[in-house]
Amino acid sequence: MEIRIYERLVDIPQATWDALHDGRNPFVAHAFLDGLEAHGCLREEWGWSPQHLTLWRDDELIAAAPGYVKANSHGEFVFDHAWAKL
Repeated sequence: MEIRIYERLVDIPQATWDALHDGRNPFVAHAFLDGLEAHGCLREEWGWSPQHLTLWRDDELIAAAPGYVKANSHGEFVFDHAWAKL
């Protein structure tokens, strides 16, 4: 088995990613996550760096987790507003 980290979801075939879930949660669907990246909703200059964790057995994707490294608190409204009240 091999762990791979992807910096772009588009580098993982949609059918391969989507075969891992039952389709009831749209927020883990390849189309949704790739759309966020493709349309600039998640981008490095805003502090979001995709780091999608995958587990492969030979050429078969057997597990995956969408992930993003957050380099700042911009856009984290819960935390930003809490600090602003102090």
